[in-house]
Amino acid sequence: MKSLLRFALCLLALSCVAGATSFSFTYNGTGDSGPDWVNATLFTTNNGGGMYTVTSGTGHYSGPSGSYFITLFPNPNAPNPAYEPYGSFIYDNLLFPGSAPVLNSNGLMFLIPSDPAPQYLNIWGTGPESYAAYTSDATQHYPTETTGTITLTPSPEPMSLALMGVGLVGLGLLRRKRVRQPLR
Repeated sequence: MKSLLRFALCLLALSCVAGATSFSFTYNGTGDSGPDWVNATLFTTNNGGGMYTVTSGTGHYSGPSGSYFITLFPNPNAPNPAYEPYGSFIYDNLLFPGSAPVLNSNGLMFLIPSDPAPQYLNIWGTGPESYAAYTSDATQHYPTETTGTITLTPSPEPMSLALMGVGLVGLGLLRRKRVRQPLR
């Protein structure tokens, strides 16, 4: 009976990996201002119905003005839309991984630290598998306007990986114990 209970606990730990709430996100765009590229890890909360609120994220942005470390700009009204501080964009930071497009018309907002004032990068869906990205500065000037594609890949959370590791160790110990016991 104890062996069956241990086996069930190991399977439970292994099954927890399916609840990934982080995603690897890549945007590749081109436009009059030049190429745009974003690579980020997004952490989400599952709202149900295939909709996720992106609560945080970090990554890299490379565009005509240079290469920068970026962070997701939080949405204080989530899951409802909000304006970025300069009033140039409306965003909601919602993600729809099983749909096309994976971003709605409000999209994601990233903060680009730059001097003398920060810039904001808004990436949103314009149609099935079609996306746009604009940057905005304090003068509401749009130095970058591109259209492009998005690649979105689920990645397990560190806690899910730890649970899977515990499950695998448990299965290994269970197997080792059974091998050592003589046949009855």
